[in-house]
Amino acid sequence: MPSVFTSETVVGAIIGSGLTLLIGWYLQNRKESRELRQTIVSQLCSRNYDMIAALMELYSVRVQSKNKDEERRSLANFTRLEGATMEFEILIWRTFRSRKVRVAYHKILNRMEKTKELITQHGIPSQENFNLAITWIEEQVSKTTQFASQVAGISMHDPARIAWLGINPHKWNDEIENLSFRDEEPPWIFDLQINFRKRQLNPDALKVVKERIRLKVGDMRCKIHKRAAHICLKGNGPDDFEFNVEACCAEFGEAVHRKVTPEKANMKSRPNRIQ
Repeated sequence: MPSVFTSETVVGAIIGSGLTLLIGWYLQNRKESRELRQTIVSQLCSRNYDMIAALMELYSVRVQSKNKDEERRSLANFTRLEGATMEFEILIWRTFRSRKVRVAYHKILNRMEKTKELITQHGIPSQENFNLAITWIEEQVSKTTQFASQVAGISMHDPARIAWLGINPHKWNDEIENLSFRDEEPPWIFDLQINFRKRQLNPDALKVVKERIRLKVGDMRCKIHKRAAHICLKGNGPDDFEFNVEACCAEFGEAVHRKVTPEKANMKSRPNRIQ
């Protein structure tokens, strides 16, 4: 009786079995990777709020205690948590391929470090500035959690509601910001950026312009939110640019704009000219 198993049948069975194993391995690996990412997202907030709590403890010791040993213990505790957080960043880089997630988490570490410097290197900061620093960190933790949740397949939106958000004219700038490792300046510090695409100011003129604007509005703080202004001059050059004020509220932004350019009524006037 002739065999029903030809060489072609055997080869086909081997290939089919191999493909089945390969697909099964891929699906299982994908499932495990997704579950690992979801676990990391769940740990992200708790780890970073442990850091925030350590910063609060360090600030409290600085304000209330003159015991240097207690201050050193608080700083050592923060340093241990900081090391664990940097280790966690390595895990994020291994697990998340999304640049947005990696950038967002890196900015959390930067803001933690800036706040530690505020507490330990510049005297004892005011309660208002310390609260600003903590809010600044919490905002980045929230943004990072949102990005990581999207990549991990965790929905952070209520599917029962539909909201029309309209067209955001700053969406492209937001995307660039989310992909850049350069973080914004702390909210308690005045910041001025000059980004000219075509004709640049020479270093001496640039220094004069920055100092002139700093003298006018560098010490201004929002009476409600206690934040400083972040200003950006953006355009083709000194004769053609937009004067943009990033502020905590419209009222403070308009006040800063009037102080610098009292003849201009709106927040984005074009063209402007540096005199």
